Parts: sequence; C-alpha cells; structure tokens
Amino acid sequence: MMNAEHKIVGEAAYALLLQRKDVTVSALAAELATMAGKETDTERLEQIAEARQC
Repeated sequence: MMNAEHKIVGEAAYALLLQRKDVTVSALAAELATMAGKETDTERLEQIAEARQC
C-alpha cells in the first residue's frame, strides 16, 4: 500500500469515528465503497480502488 492509499484508509477511518462507529475491516470496506460512490475525481477513484484491494 502506498502513501496515497494510507491517506484514503485514514480518511475512511476518520469518517467512521466522526459517525461514532467502530473502525473494523468491514466498516472500512463499506466506508471506502461509500467514498468511491461519491467521488468524481478519477485519480482519487483509482486511489480508493487500490485501498479497497488491500
């Protein structure tokens, strides 16, 4: 996993914490899917896709 993917996973974890949800592997996967569904920037979508594969 590269630095960009670490950042994306961190953003997903932070989003879960703001929602007062547990940060688990399945919750991170779901949050990354949500993030991907809202994203319009192709580079960032690629980063999210890479993070989801780890």
